[in-house]
Amino acid sequence: MNYWIFPGITNFNKFEYDELVVSKRFESLKQLEKALLESSYTEYIINICQKIFEVKDIKSTKRNRDLTEARFASWYLMKKILLMTYMKIGRIYRKDHSTIIHGVKEHNNLYQYTTEYRTRFNDARNLLIEKMKRDDEAKERIKNKQ
Repeated sequence: MNYWIFPGITNFNKFEYDELVVSKRFESLKQLEKALLESSYTEYIINICQKIFEVKDIKSTKRNRDLTEARFASWYLMKKILLMTYMKIGRIYRKDHSTIIHGVKEHNNLYQYTTEYRTRFNDARNLLIEKMKRDDEAKERIKNKQ
């Protein structure tokens, strides 16, 4: 038996070893499922924000007002609804995490003081929430069929 796999564990039986391996596999499957869901929702958020804010490429390096507002909205949705880290969001947009933090703060200012931004953001948020509800309902239907 290779004790390098589980450091600190020196005495256990075969059943415990198999149980540990199975639990590790399920953890990795859960992480994979979460990553797949997260990636599909991030693409959905990007597409929604591009359509609602009427921009072509939200990931571009340009700093037009429409582009930055669309980015701020998408970053906020990813952070607050999908609970993604600033680092993950930054990797998607090829930005530093501090840029994402600044964008989320700017979203709060825009949301508070700009009615046009507020209505666009609310539309994007509502579409995302509706999609998440539909996905949950579809999962329930699949579970009930099995």
